[in-house]
Amino acid sequence: MGNDQELVLRGRGGVTAGWSDGVVLVRDRFVEHRIPVQVIERVELGGRRVRLVLRVGSASGSEYLVRARSGPAATEFVRVVRAAVETAGPVAEGAVHTVRRSAAPARPARSRAGRLLTLFLLCPVGLSIATGGGVGVAQVVVGWFCGSLVTGLGVAVLYGARVEWRNRRLYLRGISVMAELAEQELVDIPDQEPPHHQRRRLAYEFTDLKGVRRTYRTERSPSETVRAEVELSYDPADPQLVVQGAPTGWTTVGAVLAVLLLGLPATAAGLGLIAAAVAAPFVSV
Repeated sequence: MGNDQELVLRGRGGVTAGWSDGVVLVRDRFVEHRIPVQVIERVELGGRRVRLVLRVGSASGSEYLVRARSGPAATEFVRVVRAAVETAGPVAEGAVHTVRRSAAPARPARSRAGRLLTLFLLCPVGLSIATGGGVGVAQVVVGWFCGSLVTGLGVAVLYGARVEWRNRRLYLRGISVMAELAEQELVDIPDQEPPHHQRRRLAYEFTDLKGVRRTYRTERSPSETVRAEVELSYDPADPQLVVQGAPTGWTTVGAVLAVLLLGLPATAAGLGLIAAAVAAPFVSV
């Protein structure tokens, strides 16, 4: 394959990276960056993580990280871009072009999610009909969906507690810095009534231990006070993981109680209901 091929690398969190005509295009929900190969110093691959490190003096010496969904795709992307970097011409100072996106990129995963949802909805009906069981379709369907709802509630509580625990560890063991407000934008939210029809998008910048300029983006209500500086904590091994502020002891206690009193019991009860619904056609007389 030649280096003139067009590639698309799909990453997690709505981030994608593309390669075409000597330019790497990195997109997320908010912005897109056009990065000529001349400003790329090196391309690193760690598992499925692709890191583009730019030359010092080009776009503030920034770097970009894409957590690829496909290992082979990440390997091929890195191979092609590395080959282009090795044969690149002189450095183009400040050649990275960044533009704000008006909307989030299209997500092909929605169609897959729709097919999975359809399969989920039809599964209990198909199970009951296929077994020709001595129980009615309604009994299997009700047990299946009640179990799914209870399980979903439990999993949601467990996920929220996991995020709270991660943020607390990041605050206590990460690197804390003061980040400066770089930009703010007031955007309209479609189909929302006042006062929820607008959100304020904020971008704070800080410099990590390697001297790389980082951007932390967040959204706030227009009524909230915008601070010129905020305290952020980030993971030195992965500076993309950032938490703002300090989780309180009460939120941690609340997360533990939620897991013990609701998360684990609801998940166990929901799975039990699903198992009973699946087993009903086979054990009925």
